[in-house]
Amino acid sequence: MARRISNAFAVFALIALITGSITPAVAEGTAEGLYAPFGITGFYRTDGTAHFGAEISSVYFYGSGKPWWFGAYADATTDFDEFRFTAGTEFGFAMAGFDIGYAGIFTNDGYRHGLSLRGMIALPVVSIGDSRFLLAPYARYCHVWSGESSLEFGGMIKFALHLYSCADE
Repeated sequence: MARRISNAFAVFALIALITGSITPAVAEGTAEGLYAPFGITGFYRTDGTAHFGAEISSVYFYGSGKPWWFGAYADATTDFDEFRFTAGTEFGFAMAGFDIGYAGIFTNDGYRHGLSLRGMIALPVVSIGDSRFLLAPYARYCHVWSGESSLEFGGMIKFALHLYSCADE
């Protein structure tokens, strides 16, 4: 188990190192404004289960001069034995992002709730105007108030739809 966790961290660190070197170039072409990223997500949890589901966000990106962004997100995933949703705030710089949110988990044993913390890297793949298709690998820590915790490694495929820009006025 410890070996799987250390291998997953090594892969995530390598992705972060590679993408960190191209962050300024990617951020340079991104328009300031409001985006609505949505798509599919999946992850592997260190207890051996795999989840899949969907996510939607609303994010304001400050633009190429100041590539900071912030927003809100919600996701829902399942492994067919449990249904989980998280919702909260997200923020980041260029392609590197973090989020913190509430986690609600439904199982046959009842409902549990807790906290979710996630780090991610959003890699733009294809641009259509000011909108972008993104691949986003991530690592998430989820703590349930009843005492259990999990570490998850996954990814998202999202389309960041550009909704509004100050330049549109």
